[in-house]
Order: sequence, then C-alpha cells, then structure tokens
Amino acid sequence: MKKLSTVLMVSVSLIISLSVQAKAPPDVRLTTNSFPEHEIHDGSIIAKGKVIIQDAHAGVQIWMDAPQSSEAANRYLLIGKNNPAHQLRVCIQQPAGIPDRYHGNGIIIASVDRVVDFEIVVDGKQQFSPDEYELRVMASDYE
Repeated sequence: MKKLSTVLMVSVSLIISLSVQAKAPPDVRLTTNSFPEHEIHDGSIIAKGKVIIQDAHAGVQIWMDAPQSSEAANRYLLIGKNNPAHQLRVCIQQPAGIPDRYHGNGIIIASVDRVVDFEIVVDGKQQFSPDEYELRVMASDYE
C-alpha cells in the first residue's frame, strides 16, 4: 500500500493596518495695530503674527492673500474695504525669512521651531486713508 501524503499548503497573509494621520495645517494668529494718522512711516508694524506648527517640519512659508505690490515675493497691496482707491503697501518680514524666489509667494523660514513669529510692516512712506484693510495671512510647513 502506498502512503499518500497530502501536503496542505497554508497561505497566511498578514493584514497590516496603517493608520495615516493627516498633518494638521499650521495655525496663523495675528495681532493688529491701529493708526490714527494719515501718514504712516516705512517699517511701522501693522501686525505681529505667529505660525504654530504641530507636526515635525524643516521650515515654514508665510504669505498673504492679496495682490503683490511689486516683483518682490513678500510685498503686498492692501485695498480698502470701503473704498478701493484706499491702498496700503505692506511687507511680510522675519529676521530669518527670505523671499520665495521660486514660487514668488511670501517668505520662507528654515526653522524646526513649533512657533515662528513674523511681522507685517508698512512698505515705504505713504499717505493713507482710514479704512478697513483685510489681512489674510496663510502658512504652510515643509519637511
């Protein structure tokens, strides 16, 4: 009698579940200053801001949702809410920030810090009319 040997091959598959968490977007916070005068000076601080980043990163990019006032990536034109003829030229600045010459949008700061400070300042001596000027600042971190 021949012995039949049956080999049972068992295929074992391991299901590995990876939980992918989306990166939390950076949180941008602004504190603004008021100007009662009709003339403001170059470098006057309009707002101070903080970008708070929860995830690991190598740097942050900060820009404004406003028309650019020149070819420089960090210079913008704010337009009065009540009268579009009221305009104010501003600049985003930070000591370690460099204008984004590649995409032409805002400044880039190489920093692993969880909180990155920046300022929005008046760009040149200008006459301005009191109005409401919207500051829409965005940020993105990169690895």
